[in-house]
Parts: sequence; C-alpha cells; structure tokens
Amino acid sequence: MKFISVIGLVFSAVLVFSIAVPAQSNETFIQGKWRLDGHLPPNQSGHSMSWYQEWTFADGTFIEEGYPPLNQKGRFRIFKDENNKLTLELYEQSGDLGSKDSKLIIIINKEHDTLKVGQNPGFKRTKPKT
Repeated sequence: MKFISVIGLVFSAVLVFSIAVPAQSNETFIQGKWRLDGHLPPNQSGHSMSWYQEWTFADGTFIEEGYPPLNQKGRFRIFKDENNKLTLELYEQSGDLGSKDSKLIIIINKEHDTLKVGQNPGFKRTKPKT
C-alpha cells in the first residue's frame, strides 16, 4: 500500500512540475546561431571543397551566411506555428538573394537540439541567443 502511495506522490509531483514550467515556444527555441557544414566530393582534379551554412535568429531579425559566399539578412515574423513546424515570413531583406519577401519552413527537433531549415536537415546550435 505504501508503494502505491509513493507512486501517486511522484506522479503528482511530476504533473505539478510540468504544469508549472511552461514549454519553450518554437520562436524562443530557434533564437541563436545554427550551423550545417560538410565537404563536397573531390572534383576531377581530386580536390575537395568544404562548405557551411549558418542561420542566426535574434528578436525578429535573421542573418544567413555561408561558404561558398552567401550573405543575406533581414527581419522575420511568425507566419504559422504548428507543433514542431515553424513557418517564417522573411522581409526587409538585403544580400545575395535579393530583397523579395519569402517564406522559410523550419522543422524543430527540441530533443536533439537540431533544425531542418528549408530543405536542409541537421543544423546544430553553435551559439545560444545572447
């Protein structure tokens, strides 16, 4: 009987804790710097090339950087937020990709602390929001 009481007490404590600590919003989760990198296969002369892509999200602004050279910045707002899928509207943009407003879909994996940004999975957090 004591065993059942202890289980009930533990369950109650977990329930109260989960209610008292709100889940982190998707917008809050993506804040900071995210990176994906790799190597292209060797070309005909046998040389390989490294590449990277980084996204930084901070309080409604974004910066996208990469190599081969890529530089884009602007503002974002939440267009749609559903479960682990966040759709951002990118606006007031400038850089290599132009200034036209666009949408960006981000798939969030909070358990593994990773993002899929657009078509590219595997972005890892390199720097939390400061």
